[in-house]
Order: sequence, then structure tokens, then C-alpha cells
Amino acid sequence: MEGAGRTGRPASRLVCSMEDIKRRAFNALFAQRMLANLGLSQRFVELQQHPSRPLDLGVKAA
Repeated sequence: MEGAGRTGRPASRLVCSMEDIKRRAFNALFAQRMLANLGLSQRFVELQQHPSRPLDLGVKAA
């Protein structure tokens, strides 16, 4: 399963739009800045790996 993302599907079968990519990037940037302002920047990796996937908020389901 080389090249699989967080969905567990092969990268060649992953469907997403530019809007989804931009939303994920914005969510990651916003979370990093918010955690840095709170002095919790080490917790970003934990947030990325959380089962509820909070960084995917606002991304459309395929």
C-alpha cells in the first residue's frame, strides 16, 4: 500500500479537489498558529493523528 494517504487507499485512486487541498492546508496552518500562541506547538502531531481527523473539517466527502 505504498503511497497511501490517511485514507488507506492507494494514491492513484485518491480523489480530491483543489478546494479540498486548500482547506486542509488552511486548517493545518490555523491549528499550528493557534497551538503556537497557546504554547502547545508540540501537540500538533497528536492533532494530525487524532482519529476524529479535526484537520479535515470542512473538506467535502467524496
